[in-house]
Amino acid sequence: MPLVIGWIKGSVKENKVIYLAIDRTKWQSNNILMVSMIWRKRAIPIYWKALEKQGNSTLENQQFVLTPVFAA
Repeated sequence: MPLVIGWIKGSVKENKVIYLAIDRTKWQSNNILMVSMIWRKRAIPIYWKALEKQGNSTLENQQFVLTPVFAA
């Protein structure tokens, strides 16, 4: 995440609200849970995890992907 953190620090003004989105998607046979930053009407993935099961994510999965984002 150092690249993402550097980009955010260089592009986002201090004290500006940063919007995050959490989404699960299925790509081919992969089930992916990702956190994206909303930037100029676009969602830019900043952290993700391939889920080991098909279907919806659990609260634990969501906490897993959000924890490193908030820690950064």
